[in-house]
Amino acid sequence: MKLSKIKIVIKYDLQDKYSSIYAHIFEHILVSCIEDKFKLKGAMVYAFTNFDYIYIDIQMLKGKLKKIFCALKNLFHSYNLFLKCFNKEKNILLREKALYEETDAENILIKMLESSLKVKSLSVQGTKQDISHISKKGFIEFLNKNIIMDNIILEIDKKIIKPRKNNMPIKNNLIVQNCDIKRKEEYCSVVLIIPDMKCGENKNKIELLEYLNFSENRGLFKLLREEKGYIYNLEHAYVFVQNLYMLIVEIKCEKEYLNQVLMLINDYLKTQIYENLDFNSVLNHIKVLKMNEQQSTEKQSIILFNKLINKESDINHEIKELQSISIKEFKEFLKCQKIYIGVAE
Repeated sequence: MKLSKIKIVIKYDLQDKYSSIYAHIFEHILVSCIEDKFKLKGAMVYAFTNFDYIYIDIQMLKGKLKKIFCALKNLFHSYNLFLKCFNKEKNILLREKALYEETDAENILIKMLESSLKVKSLSVQGTKQDISHISKKGFIEFLNKNIIMDNIILEIDKKIIKPRKNNMPIKNNLIVQNCDIKRKEEYCSVVLIIPDMKCGENKNKIELLEYLNFSENRGLFKLLREEKGYIYNLEHAYVFVQNLYMLIVEIKCEKEYLNQVLMLINDYLKTQIYENLDFNSVLNHIKVLKMNEQQSTEKQSIILFNKLINKESDINHEIKELQSISIKEFKEFLKCQKIYIGVAE
């Protein structure tokens, strides 16, 4: 038995705080349409909406490329069906939003970045108030502007159907604000943000910084958890959120240890972050991580998105760049980085 495997990326512009909500609703409706259209082929569909693009992964019984493409192309412009389903999907989002609230760490990020982010939420769904204000008129405007073939790339059975050249504007105007929020969770949260002000060009160096200092059994994690036993958890990730590239580190601890944790963090960031005794072993560790993540759904979506906007996205290119970084070059890079700290206590 043979399968057809289809991947779709749809880029959209984040014009205001409602854009990602409209994109999320469009994704929900489109997935339902795809499942219905290809149900005789046993279609299984997985999808998610990011702040810059929608990703859809389809697996079904083997079909002809041309027929699949034509069917999908027609679905992209089923405006009557999208509008018919709009109110239903809007109510679903409102119900979903009522079930979940932002964590302390998310609230810290919102406070620290609210002057730079285009919407005051790290969720593509926006706030409950934002969802309440979206309209069919706004949805139609979103569809007309964004759901066009220039913004769509399809990969059908490893054959890429790519649109004409399309440049994506990069905006990066980071203003960090102080945090003043009331803690909701049992533990205190400390968030570190290290922005990549070169729009992703420093990704490899920042990932080196990340794994040298914040990964398990190393750096700050080792100091705070293994040596001192002060922290409950430490999580880290290099992310791309609303045209901002940054390393985010989230640390949780009991309130009784918060002052000690903050003192150790400040001391570590001023001194030990420059030592990098594990440089070569971490470099090799990141290479292994990159090779393993190459097949993940998220990585596949990023590869297609980068092809859509004409950016290079190749694992061998990333590894070659990593191999060219010297300790001397890396330490010079570290001296230029800014680290911001936010606390919920």
